[in-house]
Amino acid sequence: CIRDRYMGKLFQNQNKMKSLILLTIVCYLASIALAEKKPALTFDKVIIGKLEQPHNCVVFTNDGKYIVAGDLVGVVSLYNVEQRRIVHQFSTRFPYTILTLRVTPNSRYIVALHSFGLITVWDIELRQLHFKVHTNKLEGLYATNLAVTPDSKFIIATSAGRWIYVFNIETKALVQSVMSDQVDLYAQIEITADNKYVIISDDQTGIIVQKLYSFTEVHILSYPSAPSNDDNEVKSLVLTSDSKFAITGQEDKAIRIWNIVSGELVHVIKDAHNEAITGLTLTSDNKFLISFTFHNLRIWNLETKELLHNQDSPNRLNIFMQASISPDNKRVVIATYGKQKSVTLYDLNVYSTAQKTLELEELEELENEFESLIN
Repeated sequence: CIRDRYMGKLFQNQNKMKSLILLTIVCYLASIALAEKKPALTFDKVIIGKLEQPHNCVVFTNDGKYIVAGDLVGVVSLYNVEQRRIVHQFSTRFPYTILTLRVTPNSRYIVALHSFGLITVWDIELRQLHFKVHTNKLEGLYATNLAVTPDSKFIIATSAGRWIYVFNIETKALVQSVMSDQVDLYAQIEITADNKYVIISDDQTGIIVQKLYSFTEVHILSYPSAPSNDDNEVKSLVLTSDSKFAITGQEDKAIRIWNIVSGELVHVIKDAHNEAITGLTLTSDNKFLISFTFHNLRIWNLETKELLHNQDSPNRLNIFMQASISPDNKRVVIATYGKQKSVTLYDLNVYSTAQKTLELEELEELENEFESLIN
């Protein structure tokens, strides 16, 4: 609009070349100010290049100081983010694959679930084993998944025998065990940030919202039946930090957003990927969602549901295992398995795709400055 308004004055000006140059510069600067910012996931640095064992679990500590990674032979590695090196490795004499890895919100303990139901809890500060428990010796058989309460006090674990276990981290004791028909063998489990609800997936029923500790049912989050039960399977689950929404990634390639309190299905992103969605992670401000399959990773604007970034694995032999976003939302760490056994740290440069609109005062200031140059 500035260009059109002053084009006539340009040709009346004696120094047309100078005016044209000035016009070009100003219009270029204005176009930059108005330009749509493009999302990007830019490569930062490989923390570990070649690994002896692939890491299939990775997570940031809540203070952002460390990245914790677990491998297929039961070793938990502690990476110092600032120093970009391993500062400690935790291991037991049991070479059991690490299936799930959590860090207590107070960044004190690492909680690892291994194959055959072994749970290990490691003290980050003291660099030693806090305690371990073989859940296969309990009445509900071995644990299949677990989560840590937001107050850092308890571990909630689901089991193959459809039991729920509650362990006190400080006392190292099993304080509660509850039989539940609504806990699937391969259940996903998350706890709301307000410490009120536990969300557990079940392939046959849906996603169950239960009150924490009492484990009484509040809602069953279900949707119209898919062609088969296999398509209903919840492969990944994440909760928003405001405790309002649950987001699921499923076998049918869709991302679903649920209202935890009302039980309503709020939104569906159909065909979000070309295969089953095996992982989800959110920025702490709930603005951006990272979803991934074994061979593809995507970033979404959670407010607009717009796809911002699409990244394939280097080749079909490399698969994305897990991703975790730093507490300050500036970086994402990704564990890959295959020909390249790596844990890679990326800068997370994600911008809103909405065009920036200059304020009226900015436009008037730019227009006045340009008019003075023309005159």
